[in-house]
Amino acid sequence: MNFSNQNAPVYNDTVVRQFAFMTVVWGVVGMLVVIASFITMYIAYTRVDPVVDENYYQKGLALSPSVQSRDHTEAAHAPASLSTPPVKP
Repeated sequence: MNFSNQNAPVYNDTVVRQFAFMTVVWGVVGMLVVIASFITMYIAYTRVDPVVDENYYQKGLALSPSVQSRDHTEAAHAPASLSTPPVKP
């Protein structure tokens, strides 16, 4: 018996199968990253951050009087106005 496909070429599609499999794997990894970022965004927007306070600047000044004195010193030495000499044509 003689079959017509006995002389047909044999294709090695191992690389194609591996590529298709890894495409699916990296697609799943990418989707997990997107889901994790949405979860992180949800947590950030729905929870109050205990570190940040409304009056953090005033509380910082109360903790460090040297900062307050430094600010007053800089304000005392700052020029009231800046003037530039006229440009000669």
